[in-house]
Amino acid sequence: MASYRGIERIHNINNMVKLPHEKGSIHAKVTGFYNSKRQFTDGLTVRNWLKTKSFEEQYEYGVNILKRFGWNL
Repeated sequence: MASYRGIERIHNINNMVKLPHEKGSIHAKVTGFYNSKRQFTDGLTVRNWLKTKSFEEQYEYGVNILKRFGWNL
């Protein structure tokens, strides 16, 4: 991956995955999960909890969640 910093690393074409958006799609499931509050997030949504993590941790977590909901590389 190119040597981008901060927000440029997150909002970058190299950090995007195209997913269908219809009801019941992987995108819809991941969005629902990221908007939920889980026991491990101490009252935050998963999305806000992830903001406290490094880019590398966010990236790895995101890839794992995509796979969990059926995404294949």
